[in-house]
Amino acid sequence: MQNISAVLEQMGLQRISGYMPAKNIGAGVAQRIRKVLANKVTPGTGESAPTSDHMTLISRATKLQKRGLKIEPSGNLNPQQVSTTTTSYVRDPKVRAWVAELAKGVCEGCGQNAPFQVDGLPFLEVHHVKHLAQKGSDSVANAVALCPNCHRRCHLASDREAFTLSLYQKVGRLIVE
Repeated sequence: MQNISAVLEQMGLQRISGYMPAKNIGAGVAQRIRKVLANKVTPGTGESAPTSDHMTLISRATKLQKRGLKIEPSGNLNPQQVSTTTTSYVRDPKVRAWVAELAKGVCEGCGQNAPFQVDGLPFLEVHHVKHLAQKGSDSVANAVALCPNCHRRCHLASDREAFTLSLYQKVGRLIVE
């Protein structure tokens, strides 16, 4: 309960009555508690409550947008900062460079030219078709060069599974892992 109180305070919410926030809460524990809280209705929160979790923000904003907002929101002139812990994978820059070079500045998802340049090169994001978090490899056979729109489509769109499957048909070097 003290861990939950600590996370609630970090989120700018009222802690659980009678439970002082834990002083040393583990990052993994805090992250799991935030995930549970993001999916539950907690006191002082709801579908329109501010959040630091990106996926929760998108979900809440989508629901609000579908319902329609009648009044312009005031926003927050001084948004609270929260610290989070993330997991990153060590990636081979040669794989990224190779995949980007093969694409020649053209998105392998939609066939459009890269939307802009960075350091004189067309900018495309290298996406792992089988995500690294799903035990996908960091290899040329599991990576595609995508424009930012197609990359977001792979992660967020309603048709993300179908779009991902279409990449295997479009890009000959890909091997299903």
